[in-house]
Amino acid sequence: MRTTSKIAHFAARAISLLLLCWLPAVIVLAADNYVPPRNEFGQPDYSGTWKYPSLTFFERPGAFQDLVVSAEQAQPFLSGFLANVENLGDPDTLIGGVNSLMQVRGEYHTSLITIPADGRLPLNEAGRAASDQFETKRELLEGPEALDLDERCIGSIGYPPLSTFIVAIPTKIIQTQDYVLIKTEDPTAARIARISDEHTAVGPRSLAGSATAKWEGDSLVITSSHFREDEIMRLAIPNHYIIGPNAIVTERFTRISESQIHYEFTVDDTQYYSQSWGGELTMSAIPDEFYEYSCHEGNYSMSGILAGGIREKIEAEM
Repeated sequence: MRTTSKIAHFAARAISLLLLCWLPAVIVLAADNYVPPRNEFGQPDYSGTWKYPSLTFFERPGAFQDLVVSAEQAQPFLSGFLANVENLGDPDTLIGGVNSLMQVRGEYHTSLITIPADGRLPLNEAGRAASDQFETKRELLEGPEALDLDERCIGSIGYPPLSTFIVAIPTKIIQTQDYVLIKTEDPTAARIARISDEHTAVGPRSLAGSATAKWEGDSLVITSSHFREDEIMRLAIPNHYIIGPNAIVTERFTRISESQIHYEFTVDDTQYYSQSWGGELTMSAIPDEFYEYSCHEGNYSMSGILAGGIREKIEAEM
C-alpha cells in the first residue's frame, strides 16, 4: 500500500501525536448583533490572517449519524482512527497544533459538509465514474500526472471552496476598494476577486476559477466559476472531491466576532452531482505571520513515489 502521499504523511503524525487525549478547542460564541469594524473604504473589514485546521473530515464518517456531537461522543471514533493510521507516514516528521473537531458556533461538527443532511457528497453516475477513474489512475502510477495535485505541490485547501486540514495553514485576506485577495500559505497563487454585483468569468480556466465578490449586508459573498477541465479533483480529508469545469461555487464570509469568521459555501455542479451541496467552518484570527511555502511542482519526493510504485508492480509480478 502506498503511504507516501501528503494525506497519509500528515494524518499519521498529526493524529498519532496529538490525539493521545481529547482536548476540546476553545471557541468564542459571538453575539448575533456583532458589527464588524470598517476599513478605510467603509467596507466591513475582513483583512488579516486566519486559520481553520481541524480533525473533521470533509464527508461524514460512517461512525456518525448526526452533524453535531459532544467531545465525549467523538472520542471512540478518534481513538479508532488513531489505531488505523499509527503505522503510516514519515516517523521523522513532527506536526503539531490540531487536537479537535471543527467547532461552528460552539458546536462540534462531524463533517465539513452540512448539505445534504447526511454529510455525504451527492455524486451522480458521472461523478462516481470520474472518482473511480481517478482512484484507478492513482494506483497505476504511470507518471507525475497520475499523482494527486497535493503530491505534485500544486494542490491547495485554498481553492474554492475552502477545505479544512489537519495542520494550521494560514490564509491571508487583503481588501482594496475594488478587489479582495485571498492567499493560502501553500503552493497556490493568490485568488483575486473583483467587487461587482454581476458575476462574469474572465481569463483562462484555472484551478481557482474566475471570481467576483459583492457585499450582502456585512457578509462578503464570492462567486467562482470557469474552472479547469483537465484537473477536477480537489484535496480533502480523507478523500477527494470534484469541482467540474461548469461548477459554480458560492462562498459567504460573515465576521461574527473580533476573532472569528463564519464561512459557508455552496457548490452547484449538475455535471457531477445530483443536487447542490455545501458546508461550513470557522476561521480564527492568528498573528500576522505568513511565510513562503517551499514546495513546488517537481517535488523531489515524486521520484521516490514513482519508483516505489514501479517496484511494487515488479514484485507483484514475480
